Amino acid sequence: MKRRSFLKTTVIGGAATAASQLVLESCHKDKAASSFVTMVKKPEVSLLAGLENEWLKVDILSDASTSVIDKKNSIIWQSGPVALQEFGPIDEGHVWLRQERSMCEEYPGRFVGKKKNNNEIEFTLLGRQDRIMGRFTCHVHLEENSIVYRISRIDESIQSLVFPTPFLCSALVLPSGIGKLVTERPSRGIYARQAQTFFTHLNMRWIGGLNDKGGWLGIYEEGFEDAGAIIANRTASPAWMKTLGRWQHPFVFRIKFIKGNYVDLAKEYRRWFISKGLFKSLKDKITENENLKKFLGGRAFWFNLAHPAPRKKELEDILFTPDQVS
Repeated sequence: MKRRSFLKTTVIGGAATAASQLVLESCHKDKAASSFVTMVKKPEVSLLAGLENEWLKVDILSDASTSVIDKKNSIIWQSGPVALQEFGPIDEGHVWLRQERSMCEEYPGRFVGKKKNNNEIEFTLLGRQDRIMGRFTCHVHLEENSIVYRISRIDESIQSLVFPTPFLCSALVLPSGIGKLVTERPSRGIYARQAQTFFTHLNMRWIGGLNDKGGWLGIYEEGFEDAGAIIANRTASPAWMKTLGRWQHPFVFRIKFIKGNYVDLAKEYRRWFISKGLFKSLKDKITENENLKKFLGGRAFWFNLAHPAPRKKELEDILFTPDQVS
């Protein structure tokens, strides 16, 4: 009996050791396995970066929450420690991006930051139960009335990244359609979540928020072609996505703080767009290409193609019933 018990214990111990080795090798070879590693002890929240200039005073804490004092306009802005993250890629490569998102496919992303040098911060992204999802680097600096975030070196284990965390506001301003002002939100309970991208949902490279005195304007300066926004509960955060399945370039997001309303946000974006040389008037285009002048006073033509009636098999493929087919 003792011999049998010894052999049984030895087999179980050997199997456990082998399983442990497999897990360690898996974690070593596949960074995605790091999502199963838990941060045992989170450090206390502390001040990571205190930035100040003539326009702004900014405090960034180690949990990524941020307080901003707009000194010129006497406005205080605050962001929290959470940004909703997606477990998988936001854009799955289908014909259209699925705009409505479920709370079952998202998780509350929290952050633990560690200052490196020259306002460069390494953030660890945590999921539920403080699981380590991966790390990324963020360089933060001030330019007049703007905070500029440069996000780079994102671990491949992070499938998509929503950062920075959203600033609280009384209204969202979105460049959707002719413009969208979002003022309502549920007092409690489940709320709608949306993923919006350029240029299917968002017509211009910005999102914004308002309070009773002024607003913030978030501009996608670099990497907008692989970006969008996660919108939920009257908050909006920039969402960053991989290029062909990999993180291949950095992202730059600028947040301007101004006094005014949604019209002023749009005007501020237009000024930035022109200052970067991204806008050209018709006059400038004609100067560069004189042939364009020939279109002035010309006629416009529209061509419409007739589509043949769908075949019965095609209608059956989309589960049309016999009465619908007829």
